[in-house]
Amino acid sequence: MTKSFRNNFLALLAILLFVSGAKALAQSPDNPFASLSNSQDNTFLPVDEAYRQDLLLNGSQLSAIFEIAPEYYLYRDKLALYQIAGGQKTQLPLDLPNGEVIWDDYFEKETEVYRGQLEFPIALKSTAGTAQLELHYQGCADAGLCYPPDPPLHRKHLGRQY
Repeated sequence: MTKSFRNNFLALLAILLFVSGAKALAQSPDNPFASLSNSQDNTFLPVDEAYRQDLLLNGSQLSAIFEIAPEYYLYRDKLALYQIAGGQKTQLPLDLPNGEVIWDDYFEKETEVYRGQLEFPIALKSTAGTAQLELHYQGCADAGLCYPPDPPLHRKHLGRQY
């Protein structure tokens, strides 16, 4: 009886040690699968909450503004703005400020990104009537999620003549 009790006790102890060791390994920052076991900690914002954008009209100067959520960033080279007028879609030049240079694991290169807030002027081409602007962008969360490069189109109708 003592020998079987001892064997059962040792087997139970070995199982408990194995389970606790596996749990500690799963929570280790060196474990590439740790993010899978802690998925409730990594909730990502919808794209329109991670990158809120709007147009500002100050006198005759039009600017685009992004409010970028904490722990998210926008790629500088993925920003593009188009003006749609009279059935024609024209890419507008962007006068962007310098961004933060980071190493991007996804694209495997150094790239410029924006965090926090980004504001830049918009130089519209002359048009009669209402113009539409189409803004394209792409960004990522620091935790690893990258949004698709072509989110739903954001069109702004401008009721002024430029």
